[in-house]
Amino acid sequence: MYAVISPNPQPMTIAVIMANTDWVKKNPDLVRNYFTAWLRGVRDYCQAYHGGSTREAVIKALVESGTERRPELLHKYPWPARSPDGRVNVASMLDIQAWYARNKLTQAQFPAERLVDTSFVDHARQKLGPFRLESRLHESAAGIVYLGVDHQGRSVEVALLTPAAAGDAAARARTAAPGPDRRSRQRRI
Repeated sequence: MYAVISPNPQPMTIAVIMANTDWVKKNPDLVRNYFTAWLRGVRDYCQAYHGGSTREAVIKALVESGTERRPELLHKYPWPARSPDGRVNVASMLDIQAWYARNKLTQAQFPAERLVDTSFVDHARQKLGPFRLESRLHESAAGIVYLGVDHQGRSVEVALLTPAAAGDAAARARTAAPGPDRRSRQRRI
Protein backbone atom coordinates (compact mmCIF):
# COMPACT_ATOMS: atom_id res chain seq x y z
CA MET A 1 0.00 0.00 0.00
CA TYR A 2 1.30 3.49 -0.80
CA ALA A 3 0.02 6.91 0.13
CA VAL A 4 1.41 10.38 -0.26
CA ILE A 5 1.10 12.26 3.00
CA SER A 6 0.57 15.98 2.65
CA PRO A 7 3.29 18.07 4.29
CA ASN A 8 0.51 20.09 5.95
CA PRO A 9 -2.18 17.63 7.03
CA GLN A 10 -5.42 19.35 8.00
CA PRO A 11 -7.61 16.79 9.79
CA MET A 12 -10.97 17.75 11.22
CA THR A 13 -10.50 19.10 14.71
CA ILE A 14 -12.20 16.63 17.06
CA ALA A 15 -10.66 17.58 20.40
CA VAL A 16 -9.83 20.95 21.90
CA ILE A 17 -9.04 22.33 25.34
CA MET A 18 -11.68 24.70 26.70
CA ALA A 19 -11.28 26.90 29.74
CA ASN A 20 -13.13 29.73 31.43
CA THR A 21 -11.43 32.92 30.21
CA ASP A 22 -11.77 34.69 33.58
CA TRP A 23 -10.10 31.75 35.36
CA VAL A 24 -7.33 31.62 32.72
CA LYS A 25 -6.60 35.34 33.24
CA LYS A 26 -6.20 34.72 36.99
CA ASN A 27 -4.01 31.58 36.54
CA PRO A 28 -1.81 32.06 33.44
CA ASP A 29 1.23 30.21 34.87
CA LEU A 30 -0.91 27.20 35.77
CA VAL A 31 -2.42 27.16 32.27
CA ARG A 32 1.02 27.46 30.61
CA ASN A 33 2.31 24.56 32.72
CA TYR A 34 -0.78 22.49 31.88
CA PHE A 35 -0.35 23.10 28.14
CA THR A 36 3.33 22.18 28.33
CA ALA A 37 2.52 18.89 30.08
CA TRP A 38 -0.36 18.23 27.66
CA LEU A 39 1.83 18.85 24.61
CA ARG A 40 4.54 16.57 26.00
CA GLY A 41 1.86 13.85 26.31
CA VAL A 42 0.64 14.49 22.76
CA ARG A 43 4.21 14.09 21.51
CA ASP A 44 4.62 10.81 23.41
CA TYR A 45 1.36 9.66 21.77
CA CYS A 46 2.68 10.62 18.31
CA GLN A 47 5.98 8.83 18.93
CA ALA A 48 4.05 5.75 20.08
CA TYR A 49 1.75 5.77 17.05
CA HIS A 50 4.75 5.86 14.73
CA GLY A 51 6.53 2.98 16.47
CA GLY A 52 8.75 5.01 18.78
CA SER A 53 10.14 4.07 22.18
CA THR A 54 6.95 5.20 23.97
CA ARG A 55 4.67 2.79 22.08
CA GLU A 56 4.26 0.03 24.69
CA ALA A 57 3.96 2.50 27.59
CA VAL A 58 1.29 4.52 25.77
CA ILE A 59 -0.65 1.40 24.78
CA LYS A 60 -0.49 0.22 28.41
CA ALA A 61 -1.78 3.62 29.61
CA LEU A 62 -4.61 3.59 27.05
CA VAL A 63 -5.67 0.11 28.17
CA GLU A 64 -5.37 0.84 31.91
CA SER A 65 -7.32 4.12 31.59
CA GLY A 66 -10.12 2.37 29.70
CA THR A 67 -9.63 4.45 26.57
CA GLU A 68 -9.37 1.14 24.71
CA ARG A 69 -9.40 -2.06 26.75
CA ARG A 70 -8.34 -4.32 23.85
CA PRO A 71 -4.63 -3.76 23.15
CA GLU A 72 -4.80 -5.88 20.01
CA LEU A 73 -6.96 -3.18 18.42
CA LEU A 74 -4.33 -0.54 19.18
CA HIS A 75 -1.86 -2.67 17.25
CA LYS A 76 -4.30 -3.31 14.42
CA TYR A 77 -6.11 -0.02 13.65
CA PRO A 78 -5.03 3.59 13.09
CA TRP A 79 -5.27 5.98 16.05
CA PRO A 80 -7.00 9.38 15.97
CA ALA A 81 -4.69 12.11 14.65
CA ARG A 82 -3.00 14.56 17.00
CA SER A 83 -0.77 17.47 16.04
CA PRO A 84 2.62 17.17 17.79
CA ASP A 85 2.75 20.96 17.66
CA GLY A 86 -0.63 21.36 19.37
CA ARG A 87 -2.21 23.05 16.41
CA VAL A 88 -5.95 22.97 15.75
CA ASN A 89 -7.49 23.33 12.34
CA VAL A 90 -9.17 26.72 12.69
CA ALA A 91 -11.05 26.28 9.39
CA SER A 92 -12.52 23.07 10.80
CA MET A 93 -13.55 24.88 14.00
CA LEU A 94 -15.31 27.59 11.96
CA ASP A 95 -16.99 24.93 9.82
CA ILE A 96 -18.28 23.13 12.92
CA GLN A 97 -19.55 26.43 14.34
CA ALA A 98 -21.33 27.17 11.03
CA TRP A 99 -22.97 23.73 11.13
CA TYR A 100 -24.31 24.44 14.63
CA ALA A 101 -25.68 27.78 13.41
CA ARG A 102 -27.29 26.25 10.29
CA ASN A 103 -28.97 23.64 12.45
CA LYS A 104 -30.16 26.30 14.91
CA LEU A 105 -28.14 24.80 17.77
CA THR A 106 -26.53 28.18 18.41
CA GLN A 107 -27.51 31.74 17.63
CA ALA A 108 -24.05 33.28 17.78
CA GLN A 109 -21.01 32.84 15.55
CA PHE A 110 -17.65 34.18 16.62
CA PRO A 111 -14.49 35.09 14.69
CA ALA A 112 -11.56 32.66 14.81
CA GLU A 113 -9.53 34.86 17.16
CA ARG A 114 -12.28 34.59 19.77
CA LEU A 115 -12.55 30.81 19.40
CA VAL A 116 -8.85 29.92 19.43
CA ASP A 117 -6.10 31.35 21.64
CA THR A 118 -2.77 29.86 20.58
CA SER A 119 -0.64 31.74 23.11
CA PHE A 120 -0.46 28.86 25.60
CA VAL A 121 0.40 26.18 23.07
CA ASP A 122 2.89 28.60 21.46
CA HIS A 123 4.55 28.91 24.89
CA ALA A 124 4.62 25.11 25.27
CA ARG A 125 6.14 24.65 21.79
CA GLN A 126 8.82 27.23 22.59
CA LYS A 127 9.62 25.52 25.89
CA LEU A 128 9.72 21.98 24.42
CA GLY A 129 11.38 22.85 21.11
CA PRO A 130 10.55 21.38 17.70
CA PHE A 131 9.03 17.91 17.46
CA ARG A 132 10.97 15.22 15.61
CA LEU A 133 9.91 11.64 15.19
CA GLU A 134 12.61 9.55 16.82
CA SER A 135 12.26 6.98 14.07
CA ARG A 136 13.48 9.23 11.21
CA LEU A 137 15.30 6.97 8.73
CA HIS A 138 16.68 9.38 6.13
CA GLU A 139 16.14 12.68 4.34
CA SER A 140 16.58 13.69 0.70
CA ALA A 141 15.56 16.52 -1.59
CA ALA A 142 12.24 14.69 -2.13
CA GLY A 143 11.35 14.54 1.56
CA ILE A 144 11.85 12.61 4.79
CA VAL A 145 11.30 8.90 5.41
CA TYR A 146 10.21 7.74 8.86
CA LEU A 147 9.80 4.32 10.41
CA GLY A 148 6.17 3.72 11.26
CA VAL A 149 3.75 0.93 12.13
CA ASP A 150 0.84 -0.10 9.91
CA HIS A 151 -2.64 -1.16 11.04
CA GLN A 152 -1.43 -4.75 11.50
CA GLY A 153 1.52 -3.76 13.69
CA ARG A 154 4.13 -4.27 10.95
CA SER A 155 7.04 -1.88 10.43
CA VAL A 156 6.59 0.39 7.42
CA GLU A 157 8.39 3.35 5.95
CA VAL A 158 6.35 6.56 5.84
CA ALA A 159 7.51 9.07 3.22
CA LEU A 160 6.65 12.70 3.87
CA LEU A 161 7.23 14.31 0.48
CA THR A 162 8.00 17.94 -0.18
CA PRO A 163 5.22 19.81 -2.04
CA ALA A 164 7.26 19.64 -5.27
CA ALA A 165 7.84 15.88 -4.98
CA ALA A 166 4.22 15.23 -4.00
CA GLY A 167 3.10 16.96 -7.21
CA ASP A 168 5.54 14.99 -9.39
CA ALA A 169 4.18 11.60 -10.51
CA ALA A 170 7.70 10.29 -11.27
CA ALA A 171 8.94 11.25 -7.78
CA ARG A 172 5.92 9.55 -6.19
CA ALA A 173 6.60 6.40 -8.25
CA ARG A 174 10.28 6.37 -7.19
CA THR A 175 9.24 6.71 -3.55
CA ALA A 176 6.75 3.85 -3.81
CA ALA A 177 9.05 1.47 -5.70
CA PRO A 178 11.20 -0.94 -3.69
CA GLY A 179 14.91 -0.39 -4.15
CA PRO A 180 18.20 -1.90 -3.02
CA ASP A 181 18.58 0.72 -0.30
CA ARG A 182 15.16 0.02 1.20
CA ARG A 183 14.47 -2.52 3.91
CA SER A 184 13.04 -5.51 2.08
CA ARG A 185 10.84 -6.64 4.96
CA GLN A 186 9.10 -3.28 5.32
CA ARG A 187 6.04 -2.16 3.42
CA ARG A 188 5.81 1.34 2.01
CA ILE A 189 2.65 3.27 2.84
